[in-house]
Amino acid sequence: GEALAAAMEVSFGLDGRNWRAAHCRLEHARLRIYLGAHAEDPRGRQPPDREVVMDGMLVDLDESSSRVIYIRRSIFTAVDGDLLLRIGDQPSVGVWLQRLQGAAYVALLSAAEARPAVGTVIVQSLEILNSSVLFQGSSLVLTVADGQTGQIQQQAAEFTLQDPKEKAVVRYEVYKEIAAPTQARSAVFFELRHKKGARPQPTKYWAVLDMAGAEPGPYCLQVYKAPVEYCLPRQRALPKNGAKLLLTLAP
Repeated sequence: GEALAAAMEVSFGLDGRNWRAAHCRLEHARLRIYLGAHAEDPRGRQPPDREVVMDGMLVDLDESSSRVIYIRRSIFTAVDGDLLLRIGDQPSVGVWLQRLQGAAYVALLSAAEARPAVGTVIVQSLEILNSSVLFQGSSLVLTVADGQTGQIQQQAAEFTLQDPKEKAVVRYEVYKEIAAPTQARSAVFFELRHKKGARPQPTKYWAVLDMAGAEPGPYCLQVYKAPVEYCLPRQRALPKNGAKLLLTLAP
């Protein structure tokens, strides 16, 4: 579509402590940022101070203000390249939000076509140090959801696990596999559940594999404390120290 350009303020990083005047131009799947209080739209006549490729980026309104949009690589941790845009007038916020989200989605689909396809997700093992409970009736539940909306796409599998004998070092040897999801924006959630007597208990620990950008190879996922939230932008994850889930993605 037609390029979108406007003057606004930019914060490199998600803390919003240092705002800089800039002129931003969104064209195709690239956001070009020209810094300076008097910067004008150069329409490609000079290189930008920063260029953001929208492939795989998460875009939404920031909690700090209804005029601030975040652009970030991961909902779970801050990384280089994350930024905030503060837009001057409220009507323009909706336009920029819609166009940025659309650019991220189109870029993601285009990039996915060039990546080697993942056909199988192999769950190898789950390790938890210093668990708060001694698990009984353990199971690993796999759920596929749209990571942007939280809508469940598929209840993929439930694997019964051999219960550990201690809490200090919990290690489950899983070695099970599922077919990799093919729906757009899919994320696979791995939830460790257990029972008290015969009563099923809520998810205790969980991990997530965002299929956006996933390629064949080994993966080591951080494990988080409950509760689990299938909508990634709304998740406020609490890492469980000393816990990891080992996977292999195969073609």
